[in-house]
Order: sequence, then C-alpha cells, then structure tokens
Amino acid sequence: MDIIVIVISLVSLIVSVLVAMSERRISSKANTLVVVDLLREHGQPSFVETRFYIMRQHLRGADLSRGIQGIPGDKRMQVVELLAFYDLIAALHVHGVIDTKPIDNYIGGAAISVYRRMEECIDAEREIRGYIYLDHFRQWVDHIKSSIPRQYIGR
Repeated sequence: MDIIVIVISLVSLIVSVLVAMSERRISSKANTLVVVDLLREHGQPSFVETRFYIMRQHLRGADLSRGIQGIPGDKRMQVVELLAFYDLIAALHVHGVIDTKPIDNYIGGAAISVYRRMEECIDAEREIRGYIYLDHFRQWVDHIKSSIPRQYIGR
C-alpha cells in the first residue's frame, strides 16, 4: 500500500512540474507578444515625428516652464501621447507585469533622451497638478541608466 501512495505522489509531482513548465512557456510567449507590440508602436510614424520634434527640433516654440500647456497646440497631443506611452511601459516594468530587458536595450536610450529634454516640463506639470506626474517614467529611466551599458544611453 505504501508503494502505491509513493507512486501516486511521484506521478502527481511529475505532472505538476510539467504543467508548471508549460505555463511558464505560455507566459513567456505572451510577454514576448506584448514586448513586440510595444516595440512596433514605438516605431510608428507619429512617435518618430514626436521624438524628432523633441530631440532634433529642440521643442521649437515650447515654453517648458508652463508644463504641458507650454507646448504648441499642434504638437501638444503628440508629446502627451509619447510621454504616456513611455509611462505605460514604465508602469508595466515597475509593477513587474512584463520583462522590459529587450525594451530597455532597444528603446531605453530614446526614453532617457526624451525624459532629459522633457524634465523641465514634467517638473512644471508636477507643480501645476500638485502630484508626482509621470513618476513611473522617471523610475524606469533611473532603472535603464543603471542597467544598460553607458555607450547606449547617449548624453
């Protein structure tokens, strides 16, 4: 009788391990799909154009000391969408929903550069709103700075 109980226990253990391994593979594939979608979205023309406006056109016409309202009307929504996109990735990272290592390596430098350019605007917006605006984004930028090689971060 003891042998039967041991055999049943071993079979249960083996089945549990196999199910757990299968679930891990499924979870990993789901994470990969989310990461691929986020990377694809980062390459969309509207985000590329907005990054160009922030980084290469140096936020032409913007008064960052006024927060979001200081960004010209024709660019404001695009900038807000890009910042919200980075904050979404950051929230997913901070709360451990996805593994952001591929995202950190692929778009981390761009995120850091955008944050640096927008920092005065973000700080002003925090003052205006009276709460910590885009704090997940800030936390993610700090994480990226500490985890990816310096040569990929830029100035």
